[in-house]
Amino acid sequence: MCDMRIIRDKANIFLHETDKFAVFHLCVCLHRPLERDSAVKNRLLPLVLGSGCEKYKTPTELNNALADAGGAELNFQTVKKGDRAVLQFMISVPRGREENAFELLSEIISRPLLKDGDFAVSKTEYLKNIIENKSKKDMAFDRCIELMFDGRGFGVNADGRLEDMKNIGNLYEYYRYILENSRVDIFVFGNISSVKTMELTGKYFPYLKSRDIISSAQTAAAYKRVEEGFGLNQAKLCVGIDMGQGERCEKQIFNEILGGNGNSRLFAEIREKRNLCYYIGSTFYSLANAVIIQAGIQKESVGEVLNAVEEQLEKQVSETEIEQAKKAVIARTKGIYDQPFALMDLYLTQSLFGKELTEVVGANRAMEEIGAVKEIALSPKICTVYMMY
Repeated sequence: MCDMRIIRDKANIFLHETDKFAVFHLCVCLHRPLERDSAVKNRLLPLVLGSGCEKYKTPTELNNALADAGGAELNFQTVKKGDRAVLQFMISVPRGREENAFELLSEIISRPLLKDGDFAVSKTEYLKNIIENKSKKDMAFDRCIELMFDGRGFGVNADGRLEDMKNIGNLYEYYRYILENSRVDIFVFGNISSVKTMELTGKYFPYLKSRDIISSAQTAAAYKRVEEGFGLNQAKLCVGIDMGQGERCEKQIFNEILGGNGNSRLFAEIREKRNLCYYIGSTFYSLANAVIIQAGIQKESVGEVLNAVEEQLEKQVSETEIEQAKKAVIARTKGIYDQPFALMDLYLTQSLFGKELTEVVGANRAMEEIGAVKEIALSPKICTVYMMY
């Protein structure tokens, strides 16, 4: 297995050179600070840009161009990474069509379709429907994060808020600004050399130059407990855990033991043994140093559930639990070598931890760090409790 090579040029180029994939993947990422005033704009831009460009003005023309490139596919989105919103523009083409990928993506990014000085296509209604139709589970999760990281980047909803849509202004002017003032990462996956990658990047993306984006520590706010009534039959409980000091890989293993799989402590104790919930699990957000527990419960059971969570947080971690969790995490990490999107997410996350990554970064390093863990000495504590009922 080979890891990612990092090439420093005008942009940060992450090259995963491999003949494993029959498909070549190219992705341009623009990093922006995650702030409420710009969240809606950052979420809208991938939707707008994926609708057409000056050369391919209609969806039909764009689809024809993708077909002519061997059946290329676009995947544009905005993802939340710690205190950043990362706008991702990915194109996938069959092997041998690498230059088509660079050319098509460059046309879309550099020459969007305009009308009267702004984007010709509006996606505000589409985004409005996404926000309005979120599940109650997702809404509860968003609210918990907002409370836990109040006033911090990670606390901002990456989809934005409905009330902020009236303040978008000229979206194209904002787009021009972020093209010139963002950190730029270019991810390349496929059977292509570094020399060819540099050549195509210089030819098709000469206008992309990376700028430093300042990140802030995503420490949790003071303890909060909030309950809000929505007339639900099944309450949605979210518990935010501040992971405190310790190594990132230890926290990843601890989350696996706590609630990261179907055999976890939370599932075995709270769901199976005590029958206090309909579902329960946890996720570790490494860039925010937080674990978020999500559960479906009866409103009247919240006290018992929280007491049970506290018990599991305080319970000593055994060597057997550590070894079982390590095997599960390593097996899952190995599997991402078959998934370019998951690989890119791993590389992107690693690159944001403040390390000077000059040669390689990747799953091999992650698995080595996980395998080296022998004990877990953490002091996780409940920081936020949010229940929607």
